[in-house]
Amino acid sequence: FPAPARTDRELKLDMIEQGFHALREGGTFLTLSSYAKDTVIAKYQKQVFGKCGESPKAKIGMAFWSTKKGERPRRRHEISFHAKIGDGPSLSIATWPGTFGYGRFDAGSRAMLEVADVRPGDRVLDMGCGNGAVGCLAWPKAAPNGEITFIDSNVRAIALAEHNAKATGVTNFKAIASGSLQGLEQGSFDVVLANPPYYADSEVARLFIASSRDLLKPQGRFYFVTRMPVETVPEIVETFGAVESVENRGYTVVMARV
Repeated sequence: FPAPARTDRELKLDMIEQGFHALREGGTFLTLSSYAKDTVIAKYQKQVFGKCGESPKAKIGMAFWSTKKGERPRRRHEISFHAKIGDGPSLSIATWPGTFGYGRFDAGSRAMLEVADVRPGDRVLDMGCGNGAVGCLAWPKAAPNGEITFIDSNVRAIALAEHNAKATGVTNFKAIASGSLQGLEQGSFDVVLANPPYYADSEVARLFIASSRDLLKPQGRFYFVTRMPVETVPEIVETFGAVESVENRGYTVVMARV
């Protein structure tokens, strides 16, 4: 595990919980922490396993181990929320620790979907999908002959997006785990919906912008939501040419066309 300050409590508990259920009786769960004086992991493992051994404190970190004895009810630290766009249906979206939008519908995603023009039969790409709420909420407009593609670098997010797509009635979708947007057919989408994270010096945002033009069909629509338009809009202009922007819910939604 990384240092506690960089990983949320629910994700640690969820990973330990799932590890417990993956083990056979008498199996050992081992945790390595890079934090030199980790006082958290042992508490969480005791909560799940009952007991926890730990190595001496050291500058390089600590190790913790627990043995599975008996069973306990399987649970996941899942939080669901309801969301709807305009007069569309209200959908229940499950969220898991370690995925974008845990426990809530992201306001930037809402701002983008309220502006996006999704039409019946559209092939829609939910780029950096997280829990998949964007694609699931776009589906009623693209249905019944459209298609939603979810893509994310986080394998847990892809599993969650697939779960939510099935639970909300998305009947035609793909879910792809990729950190470089590989596995997508060029010139095959009518709409790309992008809500990139605001970190890594806009590296992810630049990847989304640079890749989207070639993924869209002629006259395809690109929607990009941001709170940092000064840093990202010039790149969208350079990639697509003319663009439009709308201020919505404190966000800038940029619209471009191939």
